[in-house]
Parts: sequence; C-alpha cells; structure tokens
Amino acid sequence: MPEKIDPIAYYDSQASVFASQASDKSANRFEYEKNMPSLLTLIDTFSGDVLDFGCGAGNFTAMLQRQDRVVDGSDTSPRLLDIARQNYPSIDFISSSSDGRVETNKKYNLVVAKLVFHYIIDLDTVLANLNTQLEAGGHLVFSVPHPDKTQHHFPSAVEEGEYVDEVGNFGLTLTMIHRTLGKLSTLLTDNGFGLVDLVAVCDEEKPKRLNVLAKKL
Repeated sequence: MPEKIDPIAYYDSQASVFASQASDKSANRFEYEKNMPSLLTLIDTFSGDVLDFGCGAGNFTAMLQRQDRVVDGSDTSPRLLDIARQNYPSIDFISSSSDGRVETNKKYNLVVAKLVFHYIIDLDTVLANLNTQLEAGGHLVFSVPHPDKTQHHFPSAVEEGEYVDEVGNFGLTLTMIHRTLGKLSTLLTDNGFGLVDLVAVCDEEKPKRLNVLAKKL
C-alpha cells in the first residue's frame, strides 16, 4: 500500500501547485461542468451569510458570491489562505482547525464543504462544530466522492474505512475515508442535522460525486 500522507500538511506544502491546478478548468472539467453546477443548484434559494469550509485557494468561494449573500472562506492551510486573499481580496478568508472550528464568532445561514469530508477521520467532531457555526434552521451542503465509487477499494461491503488513492494530477496519494450513505446519514443525525436532499453526479453514467443538503434541527 502506498505511504499515507496527511492531507492538511500536504495541501499546505503544495499550496501553489494546488491553487494553479484548481483554477485549471480543462484539468478539472468534471468539477467545473458538472459537480460545481450541481452544488450551486442545490443552494440556489439560499441567501444570507455563507461559509465555504475547506475553501482552498478560494475559487469555489468566489462562485458562491451573489448580491444577496455575504460569503467567507475558511481553511486549515495558511499558505492556501494567503493565495485566496491575494486572488479574491473582497472576500474574508478565515483560519479553521482540523476539528471544524472556525476562528470567528459569526453565525452562518449556510455552510458549504466541497470535497473536504472524505479526508476527515473524526467527522463526528467536525459536524458538531460546524453545527455551532450555523444559525437556527441553517443548512449544510457538502460534496464527497460517491460511495459507489469508493466502495471498490474494499473486498466486501463496509460502512466506513480508510483507503489510499491518487488526488488530482499531483502524482501523489492521500489517505481518504469511504463512508456509505447510511453512515453519512447517521453522522448527520447524531450531530443535529436532518437530511434534506441527495444528488448523485455522474461521469459517463457512473456516480462520481454525492452532494448532500442537510438542515440544522
């Protein structure tokens, strides 16, 4: 099995490369043409204060902006936050910790987490902390690799398990977490969320992303 690499340290050390690649619409055609539009459709009716949790270089954070929204970004990587601030000076970018705590007293109407949760082992704690960042009745939307896609890393059905896979076009691998839809639903319920909607985003008719909308109860 390839060596496990910590995603937080990795993205910080490779911040410039990641930022450059993340903005490459050709290299990330599926995200820009299918997954990002799917997420934006899921949250089209939401306005107010929005937090992009795990914002990276801020590209999707900027796409979330509208006249009826105030959008902030947060990330654990200081270097990625520096790049985001340079590229999008009109947006506030805030440091966050790996357990989901964000360095602000602000409450949000919506928290967005695009392709973040599958790196997090202790998702229980992160969801609990993100719940506290939401206003009463606020919403959480997140995107993860579809469980049907990540299941193939295991010889039999599992609810949750670690696997190692390539990420992007970096030529390196990272440790990720496979979770079934049932496991994700349980984690949401246990941390004060109710499931609102699920969208499978397909690539050549095969599920590639699972986009989930949940409401703070």
